[in-house]
Amino acid sequence: MKILHLDDEIWDSGLTEYAISLAQAQHKAGHDCLFAAPASSHAFKKAAACGLQTLNISDKWAGAGKILGPIRVFSPDIINAHTGSAHSFGAFVKLFSASPRPALIRTRADARDFTQKFLSGPLWACTDGFIGANTPTVRAFRNIYPLEPLSRVVFQGIADEGQAPADAAQPHTLGMLSRLDPVKGHVCAIQALKILREQFPGARLRIAGQQQNVKAEELKKLAASHGLADAVSVEGFVQDKQAFLSGCAIGLVPSLGSEAVSRAALEWMCAGRPVLASAVGGLPDLVEESRTGFLLKPGEPQALAEAAGKLLSSAERMREMSGNARKRYEELFTIEKFAAETYDFYTEVLKRR
Repeated sequence: MKILHLDDEIWDSGLTEYAISLAQAQHKAGHDCLFAAPASSHAFKKAAACGLQTLNISDKWAGAGKILGPIRVFSPDIINAHTGSAHSFGAFVKLFSASPRPALIRTRADARDFTQKFLSGPLWACTDGFIGANTPTVRAFRNIYPLEPLSRVVFQGIADEGQAPADAAQPHTLGMLSRLDPVKGHVCAIQALKILREQFPGARLRIAGQQQNVKAEELKKLAASHGLADAVSVEGFVQDKQAFLSGCAIGLVPSLGSEAVSRAALEWMCAGRPVLASAVGGLPDLVEESRTGFLLKPGEPQALAEAAGKLLSSAERMREMSGNARKRYEELFTIEKFAAETYDFYTEVLKRR
């Protein structure tokens, strides 16, 4: 199958991660993929680095004539648009394509709210299918567009880096793997650690991720103000992600919002680590309550500390949830399943046309 991916987001984001991971998986499965993005964008650079065929769409409207040429030569069966503006451009490409025209799919893997905009009706009338990265996204879509195209949830999958040995984890060590940003809940995690150490004095928190809207020094100062200078390590970007995952007993995803997709939660599960996550965005799709971890109200350090205490107080519960987390990854979130589920949806859309 020939698939044109359209992603005009400039910066690194969850939706771009979803789009590139999907294109990589499809390419590996034998499909012919063309990844179209602005040349200066993170998406374009990463797609090229991954060996995907790329197309520059920096001036997609002003330079539409030049862009249509290589797309017509490629002759896609599917146009998969990953942003709102890419969706509009995808409709334009479809309308000016030779017969039989490609099917237009809109994928949503971001946390923005759905709104009905001017010309939404004609745009969706031109659209053949909708994919949401989580259940709330598809539910919201169906509430607004109940009679519009076929829709489905397709969870992002990640490559299998292997299950981490249980004995590799440092005792009573919690881990966070995410960019340093207020929405990720680092403050809540540090506050929870202070509470947790009343029951488990040896509990520690390791934080890995690049600085974005929070500086590492700010988190270190916060930890010190709680008497946790020696219990919290802020490690920045880690080259050996698997070693970091292996070194932690429990994965934390205490985000305050967003999380349409959560690669971090998937990586913890792939490594066979239970996950304590906020019940926001798509996280309830990933974490199975009381089986692979716990889902918590965001921004509540007491609840986070209590959930961690339940795991640290029972080696049997820890082993069981660790095994369940790995099993859930294998059943639902492999990169192969990601590609296969999307292909099945594409096929169904094409059959219905």
